[in-house]
Amino acid sequence: MVECEQNNLIDIDHFPCGCLITTRDLQILFANKYFQEALAWDPQHLISTSMLRLLTRSSQIFCESYILPSVYEAGSCSEVQLAILDARGHSVAKIASVRMMPNGNFSWVFLEAEKRNKLFHQLETARSALEEQREELELLSRTDPLTGLANRRALELAAQDMFEDAKNLGQSVSVLAIDIDMFKAINDNHGHERGDKVLQKVADALKSECRANDTIARLGGDEFLCILHDQDLSKAKDVAKRIHHKIYDLICIKGLCTVCIGIAVHTPDEPLDYAEVIKRADQALYEAKNTGRNRTCISTDGGLSCSELHSL
Repeated sequence: MVECEQNNLIDIDHFPCGCLITTRDLQILFANKYFQEALAWDPQHLISTSMLRLLTRSSQIFCESYILPSVYEAGSCSEVQLAILDARGHSVAKIASVRMMPNGNFSWVFLEAEKRNKLFHQLETARSALEEQREELELLSRTDPLTGLANRRALELAAQDMFEDAKNLGQSVSVLAIDIDMFKAINDNHGHERGDKVLQKVADALKSECRANDTIARLGGDEFLCILHDQDLSKAKDVAKRIHHKIYDLICIKGLCTVCIGIAVHTPDEPLDYAEVIKRADQALYEAKNTGRNRTCISTDGGLSCSELHSL
């Protein structure tokens, strides 16, 4: 930093308001003593950290969605209200102004906002409520409402990451395609309310037999899919067997309490993309349904292995 800039920083160190200098990506380069005197932050400990750590969640969103775009476009943004966190985690209302400096860094000034506190807290509450609603809507958009499992959209996103990680780490990924046997008969003979309970029980069985880092989804109707992270064929067969028995234990409606399962596996020796593994698991599932139901069929590189069928 050149000498004149150093002198300017010394001059503003004792200003009766908060002064920050940050990079464009909000890394703190300088914080004056106001942050220690008024907010109990050690200015030196703030250096090289993100300015966002000083803001509440709703103020972070406001900063990223309004303040920064305004500064990028117009070079400044004046007299906006933010909630600054002190070193104890308490929220303090401040009036902020920010300007882009000639070298591209940002200068921030924070003033007291006593007269605006009531309105600010109302706005802060509204922002927090909107953020909570947004998070709830995001969760709903990724969740099957009946079973609480992931839906197809969430499955696609999770599967892409899981298969990419498996390729990079040389791991196996197993896919189990699952379909309830004679589910239409359950709905027709016992009503849709009972059918919904069967779907929920199947979801419970899948959650109990899979791990937290596996992905379980309801694709629609009575179709489910489990993606088992870092699980080879042998382990996938064990999971399928446990699922058969678990579902049999949980559900019993005049014999209508079984599923068919199709298994396909991505391995380091036979790396397959997500779409191909799903296709093979579906083919194995239909083979299981066409050869007697209440069983598991496995897809291998050589085709469908009917010797691997499993029946209770």
